[in-house]
Amino acid sequence: ITTAMLHEELPLAVKKELDIQGLNGVPVLLSTSTDLSLSGRPRRHWIVATRANVAAVAEQAADADGKSAPRVESYLPVADVQEFRTQGAVGSGFLQAYVDDHWVDLARYSNAEADRFHRVARSLEELRTTGAIEIHEGESLQKTHCEKCDQRLPTPGEACPRCIPRKAIFGRLAQMLWPHRATAAIMCGLMLVAVAAELAPPKLQQYLVDDILKGGQQALDPQSLLNALLAVVSALALARIVLSIVNFAKGRLATRVGVALTFDLRAKLVEKLHTLGLGYYDRHQVGSITSRVAYDSEVIQSLLQQITGGFLLQIVQVTAVGVMLFTLNPKLAVYTLIPAPLVIAGSWFFWKRVHPKHYRYWDSSSKQAGMLTGMLSGIRVVKAFAQEDREYDRFNRISDYLRTSRIRVDYSTAAFSATMQLIFS
Repeated sequence: ITTAMLHEELPLAVKKELDIQGLNGVPVLLSTSTDLSLSGRPRRHWIVATRANVAAVAEQAADADGKSAPRVESYLPVADVQEFRTQGAVGSGFLQAYVDDHWVDLARYSNAEADRFHRVARSLEELRTTGAIEIHEGESLQKTHCEKCDQRLPTPGEACPRCIPRKAIFGRLAQMLWPHRATAAIMCGLMLVAVAAELAPPKLQQYLVDDILKGGQQALDPQSLLNALLAVVSALALARIVLSIVNFAKGRLATRVGVALTFDLRAKLVEKLHTLGLGYYDRHQVGSITSRVAYDSEVIQSLLQQITGGFLLQIVQVTAVGVMLFTLNPKLAVYTLIPAPLVIAGSWFFWKRVHPKHYRYWDSSSKQAGMLTGMLSGIRVVKAFAQEDREYDRFNRISDYLRTSRIRVDYSTAAFSATMQLIFS
């Protein structure tokens, strides 16, 4: 909670150093630490504020005997400070004070501590203006990084998109799919028929080569041979026709269910947006929300088509083909499994290294939509203050982020696909 973060217990060595410098006033109104030195090295740094002074105490590097002692790097009388603020930088930020017409760096912090030091700056500003710091009990800090994967959250205090339980997601999807369970069952049945239709031609071709063509060389009745040949060829043609009809019907059903799910999802999203407070809209761009409702919901339809016509179908095919291979020729089936470890390793590499680039691409696309919506909705203000060039440059920066993210995704996907094709070949 905020009370604990802004009133950390000072080490005894820090108290002694403050006593030596005559800065250990009573009471201590604010005491907190950061994880970086002013030079950016990982080192603890303390900010201690009383009614009269704000002191910055830094841990020093250990000497030859392995001992280290804190040292007061700077201190400022509160009466001399005109303003306290935080200033963001690449990968970190600074707590600064405006004194004698210039800004003085008091402490440096990593981005993981940004939210806390924003509150530290507001508390010091309150100390400067009112002479006291009021801390509300129970007020909590918003998390800026995920506790599991340590990735920065898109919005502080909200759930990490990478660590959301997959079971919960598929559970919600199953709830939305439940009203369409009859159609989904038909789609699964058609998928099994499609697998059977794809597995039939290899078996018919085996019978054609091993029994009809090979045995036909010694056959005395050419008419019987011709009839058997026509029967097998007709069965092959029938299998292809059945497969085409099944894929056509399955595609139509998948489209119907996918469109219905997309319609339901958009309705639920808009209904949920109406129940959220104004604080949510202060933290999110309207364009980003519009992009999620209008475009991201389309992914559900693609997901359903991938499950029924891609992922789930391929799992069933691999299982059925494996059974057939080991039934026909176990030795040859074992040889076909030689690339399997390489494929598994490549898939793991893709998930760990390449898939996060998709997150950056989605994030950049959302930011571009948010920026464009904000610019166009406020175009009258932009023109009134002649800020067209500034907005144009800002759009180009975000668009360049989107372009770079897309290039990285496409390059990585192309390299992965080419590698997998080489392994299979």
